[in-house]
Amino acid sequence: MIVVGYLYNNNGMATWCIETCLALHKKGLNVILVKSKKVVLPDNYPVNYLDFDIDEGEYQNKFSKLIKRMFDFALIALNLKHQNGFLKKLEEVLILHSIKPYCYLLNQSNLFNKYVKCDQYVVAWSSNPTLWGYLKKILFLKNGVQSIFFNIYNAIYWYRVDWYAYSNAKYVLSVSDKLTREISNKISTVITLYPCINSDDTPEFKKNVNKSKVVNFVIMALKLEEKRKGIREIVRVLKSIGNKKINLKLIGDCSDSFKDWVLDDGFSATFTGVLSRQEINDELLRADVFLFGSIIDDWGYVQLEAMSKGLIIVSPRRSPFDEIVGNNNYLYDNMDDLRYKLTLILQSENLNSDKAYFLQRFNDFFSSYKFSNKLLDLIQNGL
Repeated sequence: MIVVGYLYNNNGMATWCIETCLALHKKGLNVILVKSKKVVLPDNYPVNYLDFDIDEGEYQNKFSKLIKRMFDFALIALNLKHQNGFLKKLEEVLILHSIKPYCYLLNQSNLFNKYVKCDQYVVAWSSNPTLWGYLKKILFLKNGVQSIFFNIYNAIYWYRVDWYAYSNAKYVLSVSDKLTREISNKISTVITLYPCINSDDTPEFKKNVNKSKVVNFVIMALKLEEKRKGIREIVRVLKSIGNKKINLKLIGDCSDSFKDWVLDDGFSATFTGVLSRQEINDELLRADVFLFGSIIDDWGYVQLEAMSKGLIIVSPRRSPFDEIVGNNNYLYDNMDDLRYKLTLILQSENLNSDKAYFLQRFNDFFSSYKFSNKLLDLIQNGL
């Protein structure tokens, strides 16, 4: 039995658990997902799961989370952290259910437990895994007087916990080649394993060919106005181009004032609100170009979703987005560069061939088939 966890929210790490379990299940492997009972899976999700809430992973406020992190940090320093930790307690529950793990696949480094005598594979997310690299990320977060200390301590905590797990895990599953090179400077048991999206309904390219003169752009985020997503800046660039060939669709939640600003001066845009995954898939199949603006995300699942539907992906020239996109024509350095790249797209005579490139790139690098084959080979044969 391959045990995958821990699923307790809806961020990218949570998506990794869901997609990994599904990919291994499709491969015919015996796999179980460990999740919080608060998380509700789709009715048709075919993978076995175990509700486990010894450690919720979330606390009521930043102060209580900070106290918990400080306590964990002290235990790590004293080499006592894992004697009665999350994975040790999970192991006891698995025994009660007559489940004997073959290995654990852990989406977070703080789940690693050296006292559990079973192979543990830990995902590495954060590029530039130096202390300064972790601290730099806090510059992009909301830093009020009440949160600045928490953010600094949080960066130090994750730097320490990540490297502790990287150094002791069976293997480290890095999400990018850049991160693999950075980790391999200190340890050798690291491999690049791009996270996957299970997209059985990946379209034949002919279903997503643009036959009109209008280029359909799409932007997607749970909260469209979240500053770190950079969506306002992208829309500002699109509006500055002023081309009638532009049609923009925005998927996600936002305020009426944001809608009014986007639609000002007759700009062509449509707001869908928050959609289900199937509704998102339908919208993506009607689009040509997916625009991504965040520069601090550790991975780009929304990019993979769009790529799997045959969309061109335009992203910042940052890791790991450069490895996801794989084409300099669709990576931008700043807003002026984005404006130039979007202008070229609007003038392009090769829009459909570039869409075909991205669909093929998804199949070559980010499909569940590629993911499960590489992971299974690592588990069975090692590096």
